[in-house]
Amino acid sequence: MQRHQFLIRRLHSLTGILPIGVFLIAHLVTNSSLAWGWFALKGRGGAEGLNVSEGGVQYFAHEVTWINTQVPHLFLIEVTLWLSIAFHSILGFYYAIGGQGNLPRYKHQDNFRYTLQRLSGYFGIAFIFYHVATLRWGWTFLVPNGTKWSHDFSASTLAAALQGSTEGWTAAGLIVSLFYFVGVSLLVFHFANGLWTAAITWGLTVSEHAQKKWGYVCAGLGIGLMLASWGALAGAMMIDYDEAQVIEASLHGSHELPDEQLDLHTQSQEHTLQTAEVDPEGNQMSEQRVIVVGGGLAGLAASIRIAEAGVPVDLFSMVPVKRSHSVCAQGGINACNEVARQQGYSEYQHFDETLIGGDFLNDQHPVLEMTNWAPKIIDLLDRMGVPFNRSSEGYRDLRLFGGSLFKRTHFSGATTGQQLLYALDEQNRRFVSEGKVTEYNYWEFLYPITQGEGEDKRAVGIVAQDMRTMQIRSFRADAVVMATGGCGLVFGKSTNSVICTGGAASRCYQAGAWYGNPEMIQVHPTAIPGADKCRLMSESARGEGGRVWVPAKKGDTRKPNDIPENERYYILEERYPKYGNLVPRDIATREIFDVCVNDGMGINGQNQVYLDLTHKDPDYLTEKLGGILDIYEKFAGEDPRFTPMKIFPAVHYSMGGLWTTYTPGDYNPDQPMPEHKPGNPIPVGNEQGHGLTIGAHNNAMTNIQGLYAFGEVNFAYHGATRLGANALLSCIFDGLCNGVSVVNYIRDENHAAVSEVDQAVYDNAVKQEQDKHDALLATTTNNNGNKENNPYQIAFELGEIMNNQSTVVKTAEGLQKCLDKIDELSERYKNVQLGDGAMWTNQSLSFTRTVGDMLILAEAIAKAGLLREESRGSHYRTDFPERDDEKFWKASVAKFNPSTGKSDIEFVPVKAGLVKLRPRTYGKTAPEKAESKTPEPANA
Repeated sequence: MQRHQFLIRRLHSLTGILPIGVFLIAHLVTNSSLAWGWFALKGRGGAEGLNVSEGGVQYFAHEVTWINTQVPHLFLIEVTLWLSIAFHSILGFYYAIGGQGNLPRYKHQDNFRYTLQRLSGYFGIAFIFYHVATLRWGWTFLVPNGTKWSHDFSASTLAAALQGSTEGWTAAGLIVSLFYFVGVSLLVFHFANGLWTAAITWGLTVSEHAQKKWGYVCAGLGIGLMLASWGALAGAMMIDYDEAQVIEASLHGSHELPDEQLDLHTQSQEHTLQTAEVDPEGNQMSEQRVIVVGGGLAGLAASIRIAEAGVPVDLFSMVPVKRSHSVCAQGGINACNEVARQQGYSEYQHFDETLIGGDFLNDQHPVLEMTNWAPKIIDLLDRMGVPFNRSSEGYRDLRLFGGSLFKRTHFSGATTGQQLLYALDEQNRRFVSEGKVTEYNYWEFLYPITQGEGEDKRAVGIVAQDMRTMQIRSFRADAVVMATGGCGLVFGKSTNSVICTGGAASRCYQAGAWYGNPEMIQVHPTAIPGADKCRLMSESARGEGGRVWVPAKKGDTRKPNDIPENERYYILEERYPKYGNLVPRDIATREIFDVCVNDGMGINGQNQVYLDLTHKDPDYLTEKLGGILDIYEKFAGEDPRFTPMKIFPAVHYSMGGLWTTYTPGDYNPDQPMPEHKPGNPIPVGNEQGHGLTIGAHNNAMTNIQGLYAFGEVNFAYHGATRLGANALLSCIFDGLCNGVSVVNYIRDENHAAVSEVDQAVYDNAVKQEQDKHDALLATTTNNNGNKENNPYQIAFELGEIMNNQSTVVKTAEGLQKCLDKIDELSERYKNVQLGDGAMWTNQSLSFTRTVGDMLILAEAIAKAGLLREESRGSHYRTDFPERDDEKFWKASVAKFNPSTGKSDIEFVPVKAGLVKLRPRTYGKTAPEKAESKTPEPANA
């Protein structure tokens, strides 16, 4: 050790400054907000009706919540801090016992400081241990009042610890408070004096003059930190425990209060950061809260809309919101604008295209409202700063997309979803900073908490789990908005993120929410096949001129650039000459599937076709499609600007989702809107009124009162096939338009306050999920167990059978195989074995739990597909190849049967009345004509 004295002493001083000293400053400044928080609130206009102590509690609680939900890598930071404290303490103790005290002999100032530095170190170690043990580790036997620390009740539990009791001051509390005053004072001295000596140790202050000047700086910092620490303690000592608990409960929507505190919470209307927010009647809405589950476009739009109406929002996401699956959307967002109108396009044409694209299985009223809102939504996003591509004249640029002959898709290169998500996140963070939105990142939704039965059942909160600590707890809410996306993982490999399991929707379904059109699964025609997952090649590639082809001669092994134009079979252009490569996705997918699987004409006999952009200018492609071209080059190793891409269809989107209802607008159902013709303005029929009654309580509400479904998890908009670039629109429309319905629902005079719900409802819900959690942990095996019971193997086999039998082409035989396999997998799941028994950050446990939910949802998907004996949109049955409007112009509704653990499927009439049914052909050419256009070359 003597050989490395120079290095070790510098590391000793460095650990005292960087991890430990920085944390000490942040910790004391945050805690001191108990004293000055009211003044900060007052500057924001949020301190009305609060005294200084109450304001401090609000601000402090908000800061603690931000630290525990927003600071990245918090666990890693804590580990680094503890390792630094251990190193600094052990080495400091070693130096101290190796020295000899000579203060009685040399009583000068520097010697006093040196001696006090050692003594403050000893005392500081003891104080840190006591502080952490009592207020973090929960060693309640060291605390006079026996309370446990809680992040959600941080101010009140700190106050109880210092005062010695939840009832007020005790003698033990005086002793503890004195201990805290001495402890923090000595720690501040130890840091400030250590900072001064560190500069000497590192050779930064060599001269006596420099050391003196630096001493003034360190003394000033020490005085400032001393005042902050005393302010924090004084603020905590002034807190009224009961009032603090009420304030913290209103901020976190927590139920973890004794009955007398719940009564106080019910009566309180002033204790919230939103005290300045009132409804149109001037009534404060502090008791009401809304939970939004999902941090993608739909969840963020809902959070923004609800928060700006004055209702606090708790936003839950399994990942940081910027990593939600919406970020993967590439192509664009549809809306009519002035440029599109010059082509003869209109909002009504957009509406009509969406209906025929969905093969008329869409709920027509919300679709009409959505397409009418679309131009306004684009304008709003533009004002938020979304960098839409622009034409040379400065207008927002438009591109072609499937299902339309008009350019009406707005875009930001090939990263539109990312740009929209970042813009909404920026707006949402404004409400987070104001305390109107609380984000719970890395929290998994486990189950909706409901009260009542039948038509009276209503959502009153959720059970969720912190994916880092594995803590399971309940959250109260007057309404719950589900914005949890699709279920791609049910099909194994898909273009979806791995978090898109459908688990959240399945849990709502098991709780009694109906599931609409589960069999309607979209397979995207152009994706990069991969061993782990499929990667989307956006429809924008076809919109910008991409052509789908295969060699006209089966077995042609030449490189694509060596095959001349007349020896290529342009599949979509020749089978659908009117729309060509812009046919809707289900049609393009089936044609590619037919060419590869049935005709055996795939590239080199494999299930692949070419998506060719090489005839376009490379600089143009980089400007319009740079994002997806880079993705292809990264994963395929070829530049698509010069070599055609190899692609094949992959599961992409779920049109099905939670069943929702709507209140139509003031239209006349006996006078359907006239058919639109290109070149005409909006039809006169559209002047009959809106598609929806805006703000009606039931808009986007499931059959469970107060449980809403926004975005992809809402079944209403896309029918049997979603048009490209309508997904982002429906997500944002749901949040901005139907967020008003959520607010109106909870503010209705007949709405029963959630604070009146019996505490046992929440406790039972938490116990149910905790029991599931514990039961899974009990199955942990250290030798990977039986492969048959491995959750990842079960999920793999589920994805394999669902992808093969319940996607592009379906038959009764194949769907029955699906159901039989799901039964087998469900039996094996009962004996599932967990491979990881970790008590924190256990992703294996989370996935294993979700596999059970995926099996339940998969059964509904396959069963509805079996019972729908027709072909409509993405649902194509070779044994029933035609659309059967008489029997099946109906939505399928899956209802979970708890006694069987399976679905009961019903068919209900589609909510139509605006547009009449008509054939959906997209100008298809007869097969014999298409084949005659490109004769097979004699020699290739």
